[in-house]
Amino acid sequence: MSTHAIELVQADEPECGDDGTVLIGANPNLGEKLAYEVLMRGLLEDEIRFGAALDEKLLGVHDDENKKSNRPKKKRKSTSKGDNTNNSATTMDTAEKSNHNQVLLKRQQTYNDSRIDVELRQNDKRCLIEIKNVVCADYCKDTAPSKKGKNHCVVVSDASASLDEDAEYSYQRSGLFPWGKKTQQFEDQKVVSARAIKHVRNLVDLHLTSAAKEQEVESSSSNSNLKNNDGTLVTSCMVLFVLNRADCLSMRACHEGCGVFATELKKAADAGVLVRSFRVKWTTEGLAYFDGIVPVDFSKTIT
Repeated sequence: MSTHAIELVQADEPECGDDGTVLIGANPNLGEKLAYEVLMRGLLEDEIRFGAALDEKLLGVHDDENKKSNRPKKKRKSTSKGDNTNNSATTMDTAEKSNHNQVLLKRQQTYNDSRIDVELRQNDKRCLIEIKNVVCADYCKDTAPSKKGKNHCVVVSDASASLDEDAEYSYQRSGLFPWGKKTQQFEDQKVVSARAIKHVRNLVDLHLTSAAKEQEVESSSSNSNLKNNDGTLVTSCMVLFVLNRADCLSMRACHEGCGVFATELKKAADAGVLVRSFRVKWTTEGLAYFDGIVPVDFSKTIT
């Protein structure tokens, strides 16, 4: 077990932009940490209709309640005749009312047989989010390096640089996910990550179940009996790619690395699951900056 971890990697390539260099958030844990921060700051509100979220871990509500429930109950003496007011309950009710519209962020929630990275909850709606960290990118065919081995990530774009010196490059770099050795099996096919595909499938199931429930509610005169067990009516689902490098203008599923994942992601998007990506810019001081939403390109997906 190593005592050190690589957080950032510097790439020096012609495709990296005017500076010819870019810092990449290589540690897989950075993807989730950055996504949490972006969601808590409400930077994806236009995409998912949820504003700044409050991390439930910071509240400590459930931990406190669990601890209190395990303590032996003590008899309390009435402070005054006829005064049966529970001040702590009143305080909690007041706090609950004041936080009625607050977006809560819950980490690692279990739905069906999968753990979802993030659940956002606000009143009667929720958003279930699966986070993927993106570190790989494609190459322009005019400047691509030679592939040094089977697992060397050199994916070459069909686009080339313009021959006109005064024109901009027609090639625009795209982030790629996933990449790795196809050592796992999913429905008798070799894949990079069976778990990642399973999570995408699970989001589709959750989305379709919620959509059917909403349609049933809309066609019924009484909504009260048609809510889910937890009282939630509206569920949206999203695959969120954290493009952890600032030299890419778009993001796409890497069918060259795992065609099964690329196909399943396209099916999920067609079914109504949100597929979004935001870009991160790193500085040499180790500071990360939100660098905007980038499009997810499905035009190169092979189905």
